[in-house]
Amino acid sequence: MNETQVLERRNSLGEDSKIKMPVSPKTEHWKEFVCGGGSAFCNILISYPLNKLIFRQMMHGVEATLALNQLQREGLGYLYRGMLPPLLQRLTDSQRPKYREDYRFEKAFNSFYKLHTATNWNNAHIRCQAEGSVLMVPETLDEADAMPLLITSTLTRYEGVFVGIHDLYSQRFFVTITGSKLRDSILDLLWEAEEPGINAGRCVAMRRNGRFYVKPCSKRLPFICKTKAARVSYYQECDTYDPRWKPGYNGSCYIVHAEAQTWHQAHGTCLSAGGYLAILDNRDEAEYIREQFKNVDQIKTPGDFAFLGFSDLFQVYHYRTVHGDPINKLLDWDLKCPQPDKKGISIDRCGGIRRSGLLATADCGSPAIFFCEKPIKGTYKFQSLRHGATHNHHKGITQIIKAEEKNYFLFVLLLYLLYRSIGN
Repeated sequence: MNETQVLERRNSLGEDSKIKMPVSPKTEHWKEFVCGGGSAFCNILISYPLNKLIFRQMMHGVEATLALNQLQREGLGYLYRGMLPPLLQRLTDSQRPKYREDYRFEKAFNSFYKLHTATNWNNAHIRCQAEGSVLMVPETLDEADAMPLLITSTLTRYEGVFVGIHDLYSQRFFVTITGSKLRDSILDLLWEAEEPGINAGRCVAMRRNGRFYVKPCSKRLPFICKTKAARVSYYQECDTYDPRWKPGYNGSCYIVHAEAQTWHQAHGTCLSAGGYLAILDNRDEAEYIREQFKNVDQIKTPGDFAFLGFSDLFQVYHYRTVHGDPINKLLDWDLKCPQPDKKGISIDRCGGIRRSGLLATADCGSPAIFFCEKPIKGTYKFQSLRHGATHNHHKGITQIIKAEEKNYFLFVLLLYLLYRSIGN
């Protein structure tokens, strides 16, 4: 039917019989938004006091009646003080920005977070930097109140987590790792005491109630790394979100760490960045690393040695890579042999490369620059012991158990409904 026939058809039917065009879905979008926002508001308004009550029990370890009395004394204003972030999170329907899967995204603060196992404050700072993030510093009181939810699982064994605040520059003058002073800021309200003691410690941690306290930097605590979603950028050339990775030899990407670390620290730093300490497969790759070594400023970074991914930590003079493979026999070594100590055991246990491109060894505990390597696509992942025939077998058993539990639940529900119908 052409356009002329359609017009004649409409005229013959009259004005009252005109074909009604469907309403565009866009005209109904605001109604869906209001309905979704209203339901989210009602849900949070009703469930928020209960969640606060449960959280207060977890945080202070008190009974429900005592926690309820605390909330009643504080009043409704204090009760609903943190309602805005979860409400905004429900109202916004944006997807999770693309970033590392091991980081947790919180839309209320537009940031990514990752909880790490315990270490000292200095290593925590280095580890976050290796991942392209920073040691977490809350920007608002609401963010500080939300952090205990992220760290609850670890606080059964530890009293708190390290945050990016310290007074290493000047005692009792606390600053963040970005150089902002804590005094006279809104975060200064989060101290559990009015003012930290003089000899109480040099680094800051956060307890389960969201309050700051001082902790010696050498002690071990879990820590949180944080990065703002607005600062995340994707770099296609190395399939990464870290701009330090640069494409190099034979389908690999590399990072040259000019800030010296011990071999063990360097190993952890490379793993956190999604790679491993660089491994030389042949002379061509050794030549590439040598050329990169030339670009390292000898004035800012003195020395002619850099760590690579091999050592003889398992057996003296039996060098193996961090993947467990032997060193390529075609690679050239420095003629200088490892020097033994008084007991006849070599103290040069960890391997690396000199500026000349020759392999050499050095003391694992002496800081040196190092090279990280990763595949040009994705990140390096150690082979998991779980992903095998045994894992698949256990996975199948788990699915069977879940199906049986579901059938049992439906059976009990059916009996209950049958009982109610007979009783009525």
